[in-house]
Amino acid sequence: MLELDDPAQLPLAEAKLQQSLAGRPDDADVLGGLGVAWMRQGRHAEAQAQFREAQARDPANSRWAELLTTSRYWGTMRKASDAFAMQDYARAETRLAEARATDPGEPAAWVLTGRVQAAQGRDAEAEQAWRQALVLEPSNAGAVQALATLYLRQGREPEAQALSARLAGTARQDLAGAMAAARADLNRSKADAALAQGRQDEAISLLEQAARDDRDDPWLRLRLARLYAARGDADRGDALFTALLARPLSPEDGAAARHAHALFQSGQERDEAALATLAGIAPPQRDASILELQRRLQVRLARQRAVALARQGDAV
Repeated sequence: MLELDDPAQLPLAEAKLQQSLAGRPDDADVLGGLGVAWMRQGRHAEAQAQFREAQARDPANSRWAELLTTSRYWGTMRKASDAFAMQDYARAETRLAEARATDPGEPAAWVLTGRVQAAQGRDAEAEQAWRQALVLEPSNAGAVQALATLYLRQGREPEAQALSARLAGTARQDLAGAMAAARADLNRSKADAALAQGRQDEAISLLEQAARDDRDDPWLRLRLARLYAARGDADRGDALFTALLARPLSPEDGAAARHAHALFQSGQERDEAALATLAGIAPPQRDASILELQRRLQVRLARQRAVALARQGDAV
């Protein structure tokens, strides 16, 4: 049996179908099967040609028309997604309108429509798009997550929390993570506004809440640590990184945490400690900014030592 649902098996399945097609060029199942293989690979234009051929050979079978519609839909969605990635919002919306017309019952186009609208600041329209996706599929994770994030930004937390009841298992856990990240972003923005108005204590409180919601962001901790240090409590800033680095982290996340900690230490003129922190980063994770910080610290330490030696010579 051909494994057309297993991405790893698609090349082999395609090869077998091509062999079968050579001996049975008018077999609708073979023609359509090849179309399915190509559709699974994102080759929608080629897939659609195969489905038309299968439909011509087997017009009584509604499956080919359904697959043709499916391929048209997702081919158009791919074009819309590409346009969105390039911030060509007008083209994305045109493609999304085509996708919705092709299959009005599929919610994915409404989810992406909301994202395109939200990227342009059209939150009310985005909300309606995501609500329409939920009409079509009440537990659509993409729409629920997008709506919950929007509600949090707008201060509508009870509505955001109510949405979690639509999901279960991993989807609910993912939503909880997305909501925590949204709350952290909101409190970061509020902290920026408070700092701009000189309300440092309020900014610290907001960043502390953000750090509780986003337990993995080292750069958030760097901002908070610098505020602690400005109040004369640098040890509390170090403790933020000690707690972060005590948790299991990927090599990339560990490198970012040590980089942020080293920046904090260097800002306190603790260059030797900062270099020791950077030394804990494995060489493959040392990007250009880490290497540049390491170089600057080494040069600054060398200069300080030269000055100290010169003073010793003067004293003699």
